[in-house]
Amino acid sequence: MRINFQKLKSLPVETESGNLLGHIVDLEINLEAFGINKLEIQDKKWIGTDQSYLIGPEQIVKILGDKIIVQDNIKKIEAETSAKTPVVATPAATLNSEMER
Repeated sequence: MRINFQKLKSLPVETESGNLLGHIVDLEINLEAFGINKLEIQDKKWIGTDQSYLIGPEQIVKILGDKIIVQDNIKKIEAETSAKTPVVATPAATLNSEMER
């Protein structure tokens, strides 16, 4: 299954234990591997601030038709620090292959 960015960013992002983190507001793409490096998650109440979550593809547990589930060990990061955080690239095909309805 495939998903476009409009649909992806409209899905709520929750931890495995059910805590709502927010929605995808941005992503970082590795142009050499054509893969997603990171997803930036913000709660709507935080827009305009520098608090967010950065999630690598390896931290995504499942993408369903109505939400994205990520590991419980996600932590808030400062946006300025996030640009310096290295993450290993994972091909976009991995994201598509993990999709479930």
